[in-house]
Amino acid sequence: MSSFQRLFSFSLKTILLFIFLNCSYSVSATVDANSTCLKDLSKKLDASEQQYLNFYLLSQIDPSAAIKLLPQSNDAVKAMPASLMAKALLLLGKLRIEQSGNGNRELANQYLEALDKLAAQSRSRWLKLEVEYREATILVDENEFALAQVKLKSVRDAALKQGHRHLYARSLKWLGNIDVDLGAYESALTNYERAYQTFEQCGDQQQLILILSNIASLYINMEEWHQADSYISRAFDRYDKEGSVHPIIESVLHINAAEIEQGLDNIQRRKMHVDRAIELSDKVSSLRVQLNALVNLSSYYLDTGNEEAALKAANQCFELASGYSGGNELNIALCHESLADNYLSSGWQELALEHGLTALSIYEAENDVLRKSRTYLTLAKIYESKGQFETALAFYKRFSEDNKKFLFDIRQKELYALQERFDANVNEKEIQLLKKEKELVELRLAEKKASEDILRLGTGLIIIVLYVMYRRYRMVTKRKRLLEKFNAELLTQTNQDALTGLHNRRFLEQWLNRQSKTSFQYGYLVSVIDIDHFKKINDELGHQVGDEVLVEIANRLRKAVRKNDIVVRWGGEEFVLVMACQPEECDACLTRILDCVRSKDFELSCTDLPVTISMGAVYTNEPSQLSLYWSEMLVRADKALYEVKRSGRNGYQFSELEHEKRTP
Repeated sequence: MSSFQRLFSFSLKTILLFIFLNCSYSVSATVDANSTCLKDLSKKLDASEQQYLNFYLLSQIDPSAAIKLLPQSNDAVKAMPASLMAKALLLLGKLRIEQSGNGNRELANQYLEALDKLAAQSRSRWLKLEVEYREATILVDENEFALAQVKLKSVRDAALKQGHRHLYARSLKWLGNIDVDLGAYESALTNYERAYQTFEQCGDQQQLILILSNIASLYINMEEWHQADSYISRAFDRYDKEGSVHPIIESVLHINAAEIEQGLDNIQRRKMHVDRAIELSDKVSSLRVQLNALVNLSSYYLDTGNEEAALKAANQCFELASGYSGGNELNIALCHESLADNYLSSGWQELALEHGLTALSIYEAENDVLRKSRTYLTLAKIYESKGQFETALAFYKRFSEDNKKFLFDIRQKELYALQERFDANVNEKEIQLLKKEKELVELRLAEKKASEDILRLGTGLIIIVLYVMYRRYRMVTKRKRLLEKFNAELLTQTNQDALTGLHNRRFLEQWLNRQSKTSFQYGYLVSVIDIDHFKKINDELGHQVGDEVLVEIANRLRKAVRKNDIVVRWGGEEFVLVMACQPEECDACLTRILDCVRSKDFELSCTDLPVTISMGAVYTNEPSQLSLYWSEMLVRADKALYEVKRSGRNGYQFSELEHEKRTP
């Protein structure tokens, strides 16, 4: 598989997941909310509100078609419905339209703020959960996976408790997709399967098709082609039985199937799927589907030796992405990468180099580590073909270093999975240890009996038998010690962040479980900490310097907190702090931490650099319920952090818990 094919494989999977997971309700142009999970909602609407439900549902699968259902009016006030439910459905549909393709992000944020206010005014639990769900999807789009997981788990649990099964299943599907991004494939499959079961109960055929394709994409990621083929075949079977025509869903299935056939080396079937994806792409408004159909076509022609047709498809991709108003830079970079691969194959090294370097600059600006790494390989091949071996070697080295780190990350994730399997089998291991102890008792009894026999056999025989039994005893003891040492080392590794030496999220989860069973003397202060302008440090000084900043931040946080305070590296440049304290101590604690970080420039390998942090905090005076309200506290602290960053950074702000607001 060529470097571009690998890049295309990764890009396609990312885009497929974006399309799949944003299809919250999959419907055709004639929507009737027949899903059993939506009947209760539909029953609450009168005839005038039903059109807004249809608009909302259609916006999830075909935003361009949904726009045609909007009320046509030049008066924005008259165009806004009067009822709460109709307003909510209209705003949710408009938000989905702006989140699709290359919509207006600023306008999407305005709709989200309006929904947040509407949820607060109406006290609608359903609408509040929908808003939190949409906020989580935005966090995923911004690669804020840790906070997105917290929000989605909170929505998942609340939706299940309140009986909003469709929202519950959508949350599971998003959680599964985050697991795929993090390499936690076993957890992803579990979430997908639970979502599938719920959608099956709901009778939502389109969502069932999309989840099957999601699972196929997961196996594509693992290069398990036969497994992937099994799931994509099931998706096609359901699509054929469903009977409705959904160009976006069908085109996504064919694009996914084309990649599977490439992995299985079925050239003719791959061409059939590529041709069908191209045909369908002309019938949909999704720019991503159209671009990926063209990139797939170019890749096919390049693999089969038709360089002229391959270059034509790559140029069509580039013209479409560049000409789109407000075009997404990553879409354009994908086409640049396709052109670089095509020009390299045709022997036009200068053009290949121009497009390869452009793609690399975009990936670096967007901090897309994996695509950037694979672009290094493409550029290495271009420079090698030009005879510039020193430059080619430098890019090969950067590609190799990045892939080593990527493989190391995968191994780290496997270690976490190993720890989970260890936890599941801990009782079995304890039983094994008891068996060993029993064997030792039996061994001692046998030793005693042997001693009596040895006295009769003579001194020489005594020495021989004792030696054999001693060796056996030592072997059993050594095995027991090795097992205990392995268990202790494994527990330490899985509770500690490898870079900074701080505790990690797993330690914090275990700590919370322990604390829920004990009594407290104080309240607790929870703070989310974010390094200001950390992306700029990485971009301008390099990731090695960024790692030095993370290590020094960890050292200063250790000095600023007390012995019993908990400091955790949450992920990336984010840290979480848990402190037992009185309410009047909170400001002094946070000020002390800020001063400790910013009091002196960081002495880095390349320069001295002033570094500051922003902190969002929340305090609970109900410490015995810390674990119960943990998700809410983390979300509130994160919102306060966002306000600090929006106000200029280098400070802190408090947020108040909802359940404590209601306390009389």
